[in-house]
Amino acid sequence: MFDPKNFLKVSENIFELISDDDICKRELVDDCEEAFYRTIISRAYYAVYLSCRDWLRENGIDIDEFAKKQDKSAHALLPEVISDRLGKQYLFDWINDLRFKRRDSDYITTLVLDKEDARRSIELAKEILEEVNA
Repeated sequence: MFDPKNFLKVSENIFELISDDDICKRELVDDCEEAFYRTIISRAYYAVYLSCRDWLRENGIDIDEFAKKQDKSAHALLPEVISDRLGKQYLFDWINDLRFKRRDSDYITTLVLDKEDARRSIELAKEILEEVNA
């Protein structure tokens, strides 16, 4: 079975690659650096989303079915359900921050995303996953 936390490892590896000053690696990155940042953000979010979804399933909640019954998006409902279930209300904001950053990175091409956005997404994903798995 695939471990969604591997998406976070992919984000970290890409971040490390594009942060390296090695001239050979820089040639791979220079023309599409922002695309790498956007990929990092997206994969960090999906590491969190899928890990939380799986945690909820293991604890008796199918977020997809639950969202369907409420005529809502599972992505929109998951932060509320996981934060309520764990009794950690701050997770609602953290997961939504990452969710909205992922949405922006995937769909808002006029918005410039940079290395700091990517770094913060990785750090936020790590914090969320630690809280969910604590």
